[in-house]
Amino acid sequence: MQMTERGRAMWRTCLASAFRTALACTIVGAATLYGPEWILRYVAFPAFSYVTIILIITDATLGDTLRGCWLALYATCQSVAPAIITLKLIGPARLTAGTTALAAALAAFVVVLPNGSTHLVAKRIALGQIVLIYVIGYINGAETDPVMHPLRVAASTALGVIACVLALLVPLPRLATSEVKQSCKGIGQNVTTRVKLYMKAFCAEDAMTAMASVSQARELSRISSKLYQTIKRYQPSMKWERLPFKIWRWQNVNDNKGEKLQSMEIALRGMDMVLASKSPIPARLLAGEVKDDLKNVQERVILSIKRVNNIPQPSVTPETDLQKPDECLQTLQEVPETPQDLPFYFFLFCLRLLETISTAKPEETKVKPEENNKGSVKTKSRSWFSDWDSKKVMPATKLSLSLASRYGDPLVHPQPETYWGNVNPIGVRSCYDEGKRVAETLMFDYHRQHGIEIRIARIFNTYGPRMNIDDGRVVSNFIAQALRGEALTVQKPGTQTRSFCYVSDMVDGLMRLMEGDQTGPINIGNPGEFTMVELAETVKELIKPDVEIKMVENTPDDPRQRKPDISKAKEVLGWEPKVKLREGLPLMEEDFRLRLGVFKK
Repeated sequence: MQMTERGRAMWRTCLASAFRTALACTIVGAATLYGPEWILRYVAFPAFSYVTIILIITDATLGDTLRGCWLALYATCQSVAPAIITLKLIGPARLTAGTTALAAALAAFVVVLPNGSTHLVAKRIALGQIVLIYVIGYINGAETDPVMHPLRVAASTALGVIACVLALLVPLPRLATSEVKQSCKGIGQNVTTRVKLYMKAFCAEDAMTAMASVSQARELSRISSKLYQTIKRYQPSMKWERLPFKIWRWQNVNDNKGEKLQSMEIALRGMDMVLASKSPIPARLLAGEVKDDLKNVQERVILSIKRVNNIPQPSVTPETDLQKPDECLQTLQEVPETPQDLPFYFFLFCLRLLETISTAKPEETKVKPEENNKGSVKTKSRSWFSDWDSKKVMPATKLSLSLASRYGDPLVHPQPETYWGNVNPIGVRSCYDEGKRVAETLMFDYHRQHGIEIRIARIFNTYGPRMNIDDGRVVSNFIAQALRGEALTVQKPGTQTRSFCYVSDMVDGLMRLMEGDQTGPINIGNPGEFTMVELAETVKELIKPDVEIKMVENTPDDPRQRKPDISKAKEVLGWEPKVKLREGLPLMEEDFRLRLGVFKK
């Protein structure tokens, strides 16, 4: 039924657009055929009036049309005024094919040049006017009036614009504000239905019922995306309708309503992720009054969404019950006791986040500068189910994979975790190096301020099967070049060193870090150090002895040496790499041969 109703609405919109276009063309035709003599004298190009109509009125609202009037005026100023000056200077009688083409090309260049600031409709109208002015001027030659000829083109454009405005006002104006308001109402109903379906799936006792509800919610999600596109399409036009009709009541529609509804999609996607994982919810977490409290939260969310859309509520709504605290939910643990509990808590977090977004006032969603720059934090512990802050997402990712790049071009060799690094903050690769450093900073800020458990691993060069063949890393580059029979390109001077850890050793180290109680940072890498020439020679020897090695220019700020000090990893993780470079390269070669289709002879 929903799809049928949407189809009917689409047909009504298309028919209305066709009717208004036909009506505007009829107005132009009647004016040029039966209008007063002065219209016939000035509107010399009625065909261009029709072109203007098609450019402006197709699928347009009143706001679109008013904006089209401004764009047509802007286009006319861009094309007609310079054309009058050009024709005055050159003289229509002296126009040749070459000068006409040159003048039209220069005028078009001026129109197209401001790529970001000029609307496409204005460019099209201006380019059409330029072609008419110069081509007709060249054809008529000395008979062309250098002033009246461009003004007649402008008058033809104006007639098309006036016809568009008149057609949009008959029988009733189609308003962008009404389109946005209707779409917001549809999204509100859509979100409300999806919340109910997700809650039904979450509390369902059998998997079939849960998946059926999730499937319905996903279909609604696709419909919601189209409604958001409609809002995005018509929101700019609302500003043009507001100016001349400010006294009308529909002017009070909140422009940010669509943005507020769209921000709820984050929480809804999180709920969908939980249900799509098909992870069973422990029965003990849904026991007692938990379901009733979840229902209470759901009703508050639905009520808030209806208020966003200004839908009147029955006076008998027990709002006092909806505002009471969810005592049963607040008695739950602040963090999951077991990994199996995480889906329940994350779903509950998404539901609470949805409630926070739906009840927040516009001024509450903005970050105040003085609050954004505070250095202190609250030390009082917070419950999962009170004092929600949409700027923090919990549960957070515990593992941060930093890289050896955070050491930059090290002055200490090998590099221990206590070394702060040596990075050029304004170099061509500084964004890469500084990005790793700021990631560690953010992780520790959240660890200190909010008590989030974290792990930070500083991984050094890693290689192994299933790497991207053309990712630009030195090991994959050398192996791919050798298999293709290309020269191995070593960046000068070739004496810079790196340490290469095989992927299985790296995964083992990361797992030990995650299973332990060390926050880090901890270096994880192979302390075996090779120059780039040595690496190239090794690849050449193992894969293709007859390939040549070619020296190429290096990139600025390329680190001269890099080698991890893994003393801490040995001590606290009991870890050290086992696979040597000459043992790992053949394994990677075999994988690359398979994917490149290059087999041993």
